[in-house]
Amino acid sequence: MPKAMDGLHRAVLVSTVQRLVQTSRRARDAFRRGLTHEAAAEVARMLRDALEADAVALVGRAQVLAFVGAGEDHHQPGQPVTTEFTKRVLRTGQVQVATAREEIGCPHPACPLTAALVVPMRVRGMVPAAIKFYRTDGRPFAPDAVEGAALVGDLLGAQLEIALLEAEVDRLTREELRALRAEISPHFVFNTLHSVAAVVGRDPDRARRLLTDFAEFLRHALRAHGEFCTLEEELWYVDQYLAIERARLGSRLQATVEVPQDLLDCLVPVLTLQPLVENAVVHGVEPKTGVGTVRVRAHAQGDALLLVVEDDGVGIPKPRLDVVTQRGVGSGLGVGLFNVQRRLQAIYGESCGLRVESEEGKGTRVTVRVPRRFEGAV
Repeated sequence: MPKAMDGLHRAVLVSTVQRLVQTSRRARDAFRRGLTHEAAAEVARMLRDALEADAVALVGRAQVLAFVGAGEDHHQPGQPVTTEFTKRVLRTGQVQVATAREEIGCPHPACPLTAALVVPMRVRGMVPAAIKFYRTDGRPFAPDAVEGAALVGDLLGAQLEIALLEAEVDRLTREELRALRAEISPHFVFNTLHSVAAVVGRDPDRARRLLTDFAEFLRHALRAHGEFCTLEEELWYVDQYLAIERARLGSRLQATVEVPQDLLDCLVPVLTLQPLVENAVVHGVEPKTGVGTVRVRAHAQGDALLLVVEDDGVGIPKPRLDVVTQRGVGSGLGVGLFNVQRRLQAIYGESCGLRVESEEGKGTRVTVRVPRRFEGAV
C-alpha cells in the first residue's frame, strides 16, 4: 500500500501482515465505542503507522470521520463526502482509485495529495464506511497495493462488525442485569413493609425505628451507581437488613458476620449477599421454632472469593433443593436465588454462581463463588 505494499519481498510482506493483524485487533477495541470520530482517528493513525502511508482517512456515509497525515491541515473531520469516486465505493462496495489531483477533488492549492485508493469496510452486507489511502510522490498505486488495501478493508470491516456485536451483547447484558437487580429490590421492599405492618399495631416506636432504618437503606441503594460495590459496602446492606428484621423478630434472630479485613475492598455485584441473607431469615429462621442463627462468612480460595450465607433453620426439602435456583419455583425463595444466580453468571460466566446445600430440619448453606479480582468491575 502506499510504500509498504509496493514491491515487497516475502519477509517484508510477512512483517506487514503481522503488523496488520495486530492493528486490526487494536482497531476492534477502538470500534467498541462505535464508528465515532475518536475511534476513527485512532484507527487511521494505526493504519498510517503500520503501512507507512502518506495519509489515511476514514469516511462514513455522509462525512469524513478522521484524517491523519499529509494534508491534515485542511482535510478536516466532519467535512461532507463530496467526491464521486468515494461515494461510489460507499454505494457499490467496489474499490476505487484516483490517479490525479483532479480526481481527488481537493480545492486547496497547496494540497500535497497526488493519488488516492479507496476501499470499502463491509458490515453485515452493508458499507457503513470506507478507508482512503493517499500518496504524495506522484506515483500511482501498484496492483499489489490495490489488492492489499482491499484486504485491509475487509479485515477492518470484520473487526468493526465484531466490535459492534460485542457492544450489543454488552448493552443487552447490562440491561438484563439492571432488570434483574430491579426485580430484587421490590422483593426486599415488599418484605420490609410486611415487617413494618407486623409490628406497627403492638409497638409503634419499634415500627418507627424500622421505617427509619428502611429509609436509610433506600437512600444508599438509590444513590448507588454501577453494578459493583466493595464487599464492605455490600455488608452494610446486610447489616441494615438484619437491623430491620431484628426489630420484627426480636431475640429469635441471631446473626454473625465473619469477613477478613483484607477482603473488604473486593468488588462484588451490588445486592449479592442481602437477598441471600433475606432468604435465610424469611425461609430458614422465621419458620423455625425458637432461636435461629444466620452466619455470613467470606474467605479467599486462590483467585476466587467465596461468600457463604448459612442458617440453622428448617432447611429445604430435597425435591425443591434440586430446582431452587430456577425461575418461578414457588414463591419467595426462588425469586432471590434465581436473580442472584442469573446476575452472577451474566457477569462472570457459567463457572461462577451459587451452590445451595441444605438438609431438612438442620439448615441451609448458600455459597457464592466469584473472582477475587475482576477486570469488568468498574
